[in-house]
Amino acid sequence: MEQAFRDVDVAHVDAVLCDIFMPGMGGLEGIRHIETTWPSVPIIAMSAGIEDKVSETEVLNATEKLGANAKLPKPFKPEQLLETVDKLLSAAYLLCLIRKFSCKDS
Repeated sequence: MEQAFRDVDVAHVDAVLCDIFMPGMGGLEGIRHIETTWPSVPIIAMSAGIEDKVSETEVLNATEKLGANAKLPKPFKPEQLLETVDKLLSAAYLLCLIRKFSCKDS
């Protein structure tokens, strides 16, 4: 996560796919950072939970509170990822159009 923040201007990406449990910063802190710094960038959180300690449902529900726009329990099929990305980007595009037209009406 830290390398992505150093090497990529997140404001210029269409969406972020974020695993929750990874070395370093971790996904929860990463989501919080993205949501605070680049609130218009849609976030998809993914997780398999932590063995028998925390279920993926509990983890992914927590990500929504931090700002994730969508969630995928692992493992998932490629079609599920594509469908989720398509929905997020379609929604983001529509929101952009709404904002553009509402600004012109003002």
